[in-house]
Amino acid sequence: MQGAEAAVDFGDVTIRLAGEQIKVILFAMRLSYSGKAVHRIFAPCGQEAFFEGHVHARSVLCGVPTDKVRYDNVGLPPGSGRRRSAGESLGQCSAERSSCGNV
Repeated sequence: MQGAEAAVDFGDVTIRLAGEQIKVILFAMRLSYSGKAVHRIFAPCGQEAFFEGHVHARSVLCGVPTDKVRYDNVGLPPGSGRRRSAGESLGQCSAERSSCGNV
């Protein structure tokens, strides 16, 4: 089903910035059906970055995914001491979805 499921990755990457290699955090969400993806880089690694990545992705993707998100290789959220199970439900956000077409 279009827009129902997505996968999230959140982890370290190394980039070259102003001639120096630095470690940053990459948040990536990809819709399973369409393959549409949203990526965001953060300097600090913390719960705020993890949650902000979700808010940004849902804004770009018009509120989808509508059903489940798979968390691949993610300790969730950083510092929380627990891992989310694969396919844990996000719940329904019908108000957001109703204003967008199929994604």
